Amino acid sequence: MPRPKPTRPTDFELEILAILWESGGATVRDVHEPLRSQKPELGRTTVSKIMDVMIVKGLIEVSSEIRPAIYKSIVDRKSTERNLVKDLMKRVFKNSPSRLLAHALAGKKPSADEMAKLKELLASA
Repeated sequence: MPRPKPTRPTDFELEILAILWESGGATVRDVHEPLRSQKPELGRTTVSKIMDVMIVKGLIEVSSEIRPAIYKSIVDRKSTERNLVKDLMKRVFKNSPSRLLAHALAGKKPSADEMAKLKELLASA
């Protein structure tokens, strides 16, 4: 049976993906600990259930040959970020990169280093 096409991750799924991207693979406990520091009421079973949903959505996979099971991201960070920005640009900014950038820059003044990087990116585009 073919693997399902990944769907857009929720905010909580993105938090889990960030941990998996940084670690390269982790147990439920490894994922739960940093999340619990931000959300003390969060249970390990909740994290486990969300990760099960993420498997079905095609975002992560589990290697259960060893115990405890190791979860890894199937989707890479760069393409996930790109797809989320494309979706936001399409839904909110009518496919206008300049409107998206204007709103992003209005929210927080970029540092000199960030401005240099932005100018570089714009020059290469």
